[in-house]
Amino acid sequence: MAFESSQEMEDMMPTGDRQDVIDRLTRYRDQIQVIMDQIDDKRSVTAMERSRLQGLYRALKADLNEEVKKGSTNRGRAELTDIERAFFQPAVDEASAHLHAPTNSHPINSNWHSMLYEARMDIEFLLNQLTKENSTRGEITGE
Repeated sequence: MAFESSQEMEDMMPTGDRQDVIDRLTRYRDQIQVIMDQIDDKRSVTAMERSRLQGLYRALKADLNEEVKKGSTNRGRAELTDIERAFFQPAVDEASAHLHAPTNSHPINSNWHSMLYEARMDIEFLLNQLTKENSTRGEITGE
């Protein structure tokens, strides 16, 4: 089925799929923000903080990389819904690409904050488009 506009494609997408993608992107955005908040404006971290932050960063990178892998195969792409293909996969692909520092690197010296900020912005951009479309759709359909 070919869509003449992104709005037409949006209107055909089930609300449950849309909400699932919103929830998943929101979780990734929040995971990123937690790490950013813990290194924001710091010039140093203790060994314990560093270890904890590396664990959070490692988990985030692993989760995003797994999502990227799923969407990078023919089978994985075929299993994506239209809304995942339009919003979720581009967001996680771009966010993952920004997180290039090794998981054992130093959070401050390796400038994690900048990479995390870029990753969060990629997710927020598509999340905001999706939630904007969601609120507009609700106004039109009375949902």
